[in-house]
Amino acid sequence: MRNVLMIVWALASLTVGVAGCVQNQNDVTLLTNASDSPIEACQRVLDALANSDTTAMHSLRITRFEHDSLLVPNMPIGKAEAGTTDLAYAWFLLEQNNIKGVRRAIDDYGGRTFRVVSIGFTKPVQQHGPVTLHKGTEVMAEDSTGNEIPLPIFGSVIEHGGKFKVVSIRD
Repeated sequence: MRNVLMIVWALASLTVGVAGCVQNQNDVTLLTNASDSPIEACQRVLDALANSDTTAMHSLRITRFEHDSLLVPNMPIGKAEAGTTDLAYAWFLLEQNNIKGVRRAIDDYGGRTFRVVSIGFTKPVQQHGPVTLHKGTEVMAEDSTGNEIPLPIFGSVIEHGGKFKVVSIRD
């Protein structure tokens, strides 16, 4: 009987511990590992690119949790009547493009140092509840020789709670 009680206590403790770690959409107040401006968000990605650091580049993009709890539910695609509520599939598609985009960025620009000179967005800003999406990101950067060049590697930038984060690296 004592062993049964110990097992029940252990399972109950585990359940409470796991439940305390699970986040839900209402818990999201800020983007994690975010920046104070779109320029800073893009510069951090360029710093990782200078080191050809794929792990760092991926860590500076939105997370699966941010995608599932902030981005998709607040956009038209996240509404059942307009698109998909299959968050796993939507994340899979975004992730596949990001994996290819990071590889291409490293192949084309990895190991080179850049400083963001300016940033612009070619598409209208989209406001979706608490989320602002800046699309068509165009970054003009200065390389180590002082030449200014466009870096066509960024997709969208998300803004939430006054913080900014890269959504995607262009494929």
